Amino acid sequence: MTIVTNDQLEQYRRDTTRTISLPDGTPWPVRMTPQLWDDFEFLEVVEGITAGELARFAVEEMELQQIDFDEAFRCVVAHLANRWT
Repeated sequence: MTIVTNDQLEQYRRDTTRTISLPDGTPWPVRMTPQLWDDFEFLEVVEGITAGELARFAVEEMELQQIDFDEAFRCVVAHLANRWT
């Protein structure tokens, strides 16, 4: 049996994973907070930015900042959604 700490349990409750297609079509699981997923949906619906475009921006960000795709995707979503707050 694996023991999960309260902090880990709270993190699992907060974050959710969805599959995003990378620019080459490869499916990739991305874990983000509910707020970032709300921001992601806002960008798709209101701004008309597709998940593919966000993924392409994230790949560019990966190369610029030398970070992994998940972190880059979160940064892109947060940055673009921040224009509206």
